[in-house]
Amino acid sequence: MKPSMKILALLLGACQLLALGCAEQPEMINAMRVGQVERLAVLPFEDGPGMNGRQSGSAVTGLLTSELARNGKYRVLERSKLKSVIDEQDLQRSGMVDQATAVKMGKMLGVDAVILGSVTQYEMDKTQVYVHMIPIVSKDYTVGAAIRMLDVENGEDKSVYSVAA
Repeated sequence: MKPSMKILALLLGACQLLALGCAEQPEMINAMRVGQVERLAVLPFEDGPGMNGRQSGSAVTGLLTSELARNGKYRVLERSKLKSVIDEQDLQRSGMVDQATAVKMGKMLGVDAVILGSVTQYEMDKTQVYVHMIPIVSKDYTVGAAIRMLDVENGEDKSVYSVAA
């Protein structure tokens, strides 16, 4: 499976669980908490570990943002508006967004919740075989992510999800 398809499959599951609500709380309570969200922003994810993990955070952020926008359940903030706030807060340099900063950014952006997270695993297994002297390369990716939806009013988690595929 191509890495973008595997990541998309992983994120589709995450989107469904974010839409329904998930975590250690009873599903009904969490679904009600997530159901109150109309506008949200997806903040840049931290890159995964290792050499293969470089730029994996931006790939996952982009795919998750696109899928949430396509889903239609939420009004997702445009990336250009988010980028201007990130630049203003000088967050590109540090590459990390903590909970307090995420809540502050969400309030500045006028959203109900923000999604933040990190790529926890991004590994590639490459196999090369020769067929009639022609190299055939196969790549298999393992991708994991930790995803949180934060309420910008009180900074509490609305939903938490970890996934690996």
